[in-house]
Amino acid sequence: MPSIVSDTLQAAEAIRLASSAAGFPAIVGDRPLVFRREGAWYRRTIRQKPKDRAIMLRRIAPTSRGRLLAGLRPNEQTRIYRGLAPRLVKGLTRDAARALAGRPADFVGGDRRFDVMFDASGATGLVNSTVAGIAPCTQSVTPSGRRTFVSAAFIVFTPDAVAPRAVVAHELFHTVQCILGRRGGTPTLLGEGTAEWHAATFEPLAFAGAEVAEGNSFTVTGGAARAIPFCNDFDPTRTAGLDGYRAFGVWSALEIASPGTILGMLTADAATPFTTPQAVIAHVGDARWSDALLTTTREICGNLRTPSGQTVFPPGIRSFFGATQGTPTAHPAAPAAITLAPGGVRSIPVNWALVDPPPTTVTIQVAAPGIDPAAITARTFAHIAGAPVTGISDPTGTSVVLSGAPVAARGGALTVANPSSITPLAITVSVTPTA
Repeated sequence: MPSIVSDTLQAAEAIRLASSAAGFPAIVGDRPLVFRREGAWYRRTIRQKPKDRAIMLRRIAPTSRGRLLAGLRPNEQTRIYRGLAPRLVKGLTRDAARALAGRPADFVGGDRRFDVMFDASGATGLVNSTVAGIAPCTQSVTPSGRRTFVSAAFIVFTPDAVAPRAVVAHELFHTVQCILGRRGGTPTLLGEGTAEWHAATFEPLAFAGAEVAEGNSFTVTGGAARAIPFCNDFDPTRTAGLDGYRAFGVWSALEIASPGTILGMLTADAATPFTTPQAVIAHVGDARWSDALLTTTREICGNLRTPSGQTVFPPGIRSFFGATQGTPTAHPAAPAAITLAPGGVRSIPVNWALVDPPPTTVTIQVAAPGIDPAAITARTFAHIAGAPVTGISDPTGTSVVLSGAPVAARGGALTVANPSSITPLAITVSVTPTA
């Protein structure tokens, strides 16, 4: 077996066990099916003469026939087969064996086990795809209400890649969502956000990503590529794009503050599906979402780690903060007016490179009239010269006063989180240099 396969399967099993130990339902695809014993059907059948019994059995569809036989005791099956032609007995035995194996209707795997497919054509994972030939995440419910399911996960990566542990953790959680009864992939704020949380929580080293050198610059991978756009422009109410994935840190903060939140949200969604991101946030609650957003912004954008502290992001990601197309830059000649989405985050570039002579101090002010200055100060994080700088409250918002080495950086970025998950927030960022 290639090492990439064995390493991936070992990762999948370790993640599965850790997820179950954390209170999420076990992946039950390997559990033997339980077939109800149809006593009345059995009694009617054995009373028939072998010739009539054979005619009746041939008229039953093989799948249904297999289920009926699988529900009988071995000695009862023997009595059913008594007097029948060997060829028919062989077919009936095969039907019962197939039913017990729980073969799904898909072509992958051929049994009820959780399938992992290796494909050299790309670098991502798929679950519940509508592409022809891919097994969807499906489930059945026993009369007692216990869910069983048939599912396939596709881990797709390049041939020379290491085991995609974070992708495995992400896709496995989609299967947990399936077991809980979740249907479909929208809103992604819940489905993809919690799957990314699962990857960051149970595979923190693999999820974090790395800085990849490219000449005199570098790019980032993995969770770092989620953290940067979270800090730059996170709008949980957006239905298009990848904002749902970027919410992993908020789910982490919510789960830490109140263990069981994610399981409760998924269970609620299975009972009455949330149709919009706003519905998800409303179920969480404005105060809880806002507190979790504050924690997430402080940790990811300020301390470069997830709220749990398990995933630590490379320090170079700060150089990307504020570099979002369409976001105005605040400089001494012109303040920048920004609107933060409900429950969202924005990073605003600040620049004083053209000030001549160079200033000795620079004051960056965030004005948010009508909002408690302390609330804005707690949710404002400055990134100057690759390091975080704290602000102080003033009558209209918050101020960040720079002196010494940070001034020589000639610029940086300011990250602000909206205190409300219900209403947007308009802020003005201004830069005032002092000689």
